[in-house]
Amino acid sequence: MALHEALIALQTGCSGLLTLKQDDPHFKKRLPTISYVHQGELEILDRLTQIGQHYRTLDEYIQNIFKDKTSGLYILSFAFELRSILQSYLNCLSQLEHECLIDTSLTLSHLLTSLTDYNLLFPSLVSLINTLQSNGYRGCQILDIIRRCTLDGNTMLSSTMKKLLCACHRILIKQITSILTRGQVYDEYGEFFIGLNNNINIEAMGMTTPSVSRMTSTVASRSHSPDRDKQFNLQ
Repeated sequence: MALHEALIALQTGCSGLLTLKQDDPHFKKRLPTISYVHQGELEILDRLTQIGQHYRTLDEYIQNIFKDKTSGLYILSFAFELRSILQSYLNCLSQLEHECLIDTSLTLSHLLTSLTDYNLLFPSLVSLINTLQSNGYRGCQILDIIRRCTLDGNTMLSSTMKKLLCACHRILIKQITSILTRGQVYDEYGEFFIGLNNNINIEAMGMTTPSVSRMTSTVASRSHSPDRDKQFNLQ
């Protein structure tokens, strides 16, 4: 019974051992004692349920990004890579379910041990998306935020963050390549740190190639997060 509830909790963030509070329908609280489940298993189930709740938070974030038509290329690329990470988690759950069907003597500790990496990874990913959402970071601004997350002593966590950063860098490289090879700014969502300046008086400057001068206008606010501006001002 406990294994069945744990597998449900790992994908949905809740199980049949959770009850809803009347005053807060979004808050789920486990029943304090259950006669047929050992107290130690209940505590492990709480930790597994927390992993499932983090998964649901990340999955809902991805779905919202895909629905929002103004998300931008960087956030979309970030969301696609994040979805591949969640897919590997679901594959792991499928493997664990297969193991539980073959060997009914497996315990909740086996599930928790098998998901140790995700128990460390998911809280960091949730913290990252909360930072991006709460501060409204978008475009090139998210590169600096993700880069900071790669500076972690945990190699698994650092490696995952580098994958997310690499996915966003693909968009940056394509935009830079577009300017260098074709002289065009491919920036539908206004995210790139180089933008078009339509207010330049070409005749007054004595130039006959407006397309060149218009592309040299840099947009500093797009190139890094506002947090860095605050740091420079303090210095």
